[in-house]
Amino acid sequence: MEAKENGADPFAAIESVLPWDALTTSVTEAQKLAQPEGFDFLHHIGESYTTLRRYAPAFLAVLKLRAAPAAKDVLEAIEVLRAMNTDTARKVPADAPRSSVKPRWVRLVFTNDGIDRRYYELCALSELKNSLRSGDIWVHGSRQFKDFDVYLVPAETFADLNVAGDLPVAVATDCDLYLRDRLSPLEQQLTMVNRMAAANGLPDAIITGSGLKITPLDAAVPEAAQTLIDQTAVQLPHVKITEMLMEVDRPRQSQVRLRSRGGCSIPTSPTSTLPSAPRSSTSECATRRMFWMACCITSRICGSKSTTPTRMGSPITFSV
Repeated sequence: MEAKENGADPFAAIESVLPWDALTTSVTEAQKLAQPEGFDFLHHIGESYTTLRRYAPAFLAVLKLRAAPAAKDVLEAIEVLRAMNTDTARKVPADAPRSSVKPRWVRLVFTNDGIDRRYYELCALSELKNSLRSGDIWVHGSRQFKDFDVYLVPAETFADLNVAGDLPVAVATDCDLYLRDRLSPLEQQLTMVNRMAAANGLPDAIITGSGLKITPLDAAVPEAAQTLIDQTAVQLPHVKITEMLMEVDRPRQSQVRLRSRGGCSIPTSPTSTLPSAPRSSTSECATRRMFWMACCITSRICGSKSTTPTRMGSPITFSV
């Protein structure tokens, strides 16, 4: 800025602060970290297709899948994959079901050369996972992914109990009777609310011509805890978010140390110390590492009033 105001060479001013090679490297690294607005990581899933092929055909050959009407198209796509595995076919048939392909997958599955085998199979297996979770597809003989009807009273038993009036439920089985029983207390409660609203006696709420206004909840953080939060946040150095992202992107130069037999040490301010961490799994340490990095980045963006990390499970050791 000073170079521009004084009419000096801006490039010379930059080189006086930062060597040109270092600036070029920083810009290149920033471009690698930056993602376009419409970036979708889905195309990276194709890199794991070879690993998936090691066990997916065997699973599909053994599992006995059944589907509700909402997931018939997914099951049809799975049947196509089964047939391709049996015939060792490389190309997806032109008449393969397409209704199970969600819009997010369309540009990957359907190409100018036809249906992409790799992404069609990945899409079908992804939708199979979603359908298993929702219960639209179940596995015969499975204890976890079983038919939803198994949880219900058999239709024949229900019919017999309904005729005998012995349904084991705590409410009236007649719809009209049930509604009458519930409408009476509901009308009483609404009458009480109307009376309290007219007298401006609703707890933490008022009703005006513009609608219902509810009093915001007070912060539940004690004053002593807030003081400690502010003191801890002030001790964190303030850095540019781009520098933090590039530092995290260089794992070999990261100061985070994961010990071989558990436990982790995450460096931060020299004045911040917590009790030593007991031995824990590497995955737990990695989870804590990402948690503290996210909290530190948030703190450095927002300043001393930002969210400060709290302990997750076992204590964490800070060192420089």
